[in-house]
Amino acid sequence: MATYSKSQNAYALRSWFKEIQFYEQEIRNCEWSLEEVLMKADSTEDRAKVEHFQNQFLLQRLNLQRLQKQLREAVEASSQYLEQAFSEVRHFRQYFKSLLKEFDAFLHKYFAIPQLKL
Repeated sequence: MATYSKSQNAYALRSWFKEIQFYEQEIRNCEWSLEEVLMKADSTEDRAKVEHFQNQFLLQRLNLQRLQKQLREAVEASSQYLEQAFSEVRHFRQYFKSLLKEFDAFLHKYFAIPQLKL
């Protein structure tokens, strides 16, 4: 585990909070896309996939709220707790990236967009 100064930790915390805001907006954008797909979806399989993604985005929004709380608590906590919170955020980032890749592949059927290269 790396040890950072208080100013480095403060900078990292501000960065993570901004990143969380970005992910919240990204989830909203994905939900808007899902609404459009739902209007076009004609198969039961596609409607089931829409529901799957709706559930995933809801869960990820809850995860973001939990991470925000952890990061706020980490401001006053030990460096070990801070590193654990940072680790949670990095894990979220990896999972969300894979979810977006899966979502992009699903959207490709409904929108003329190039495949996302992650």
